[in-house]
Amino acid sequence: MQTAIIVLGILVVIIYLKWVLILTVFPFQVIHGQVIKKWGNGKNIPLLYKVLKKPYTIWEKFFRNGWQRYMLYNIGMIPSHHIRRFVYRALGAEIGKNVVFHFRTEIRGMS
Repeated sequence: MQTAIIVLGILVVIIYLKWVLILTVFPFQVIHGQVIKKWGNGKNIPLLYKVLKKPYTIWEKFFRNGWQRYMLYNIGMIPSHHIRRFVYRALGAEIGKNVVFHFRTEIRGMS
């Protein structure tokens, strides 16, 4: 019985591990998206923002620029369109007032 509980616990951790990773990386990805939206890839980005966006830049290089695609795909799986809209805006997307992202909407990239 105790072995079954341990196995079940491990399976639950594995299932939710992707969301833990997404929630951990999300703040850095938001900072990166806002910096790109405001300053582009220019050289006059304030030092604080350069430092705060660096962890996400390293993360993206580690995953060979596939993390954003993975993140955007999983955001489309969030049941609430209000939350999806908030997350897309936080990542730097310019969204009109009456736009609704339906469940499983797949966005290929934002710039």
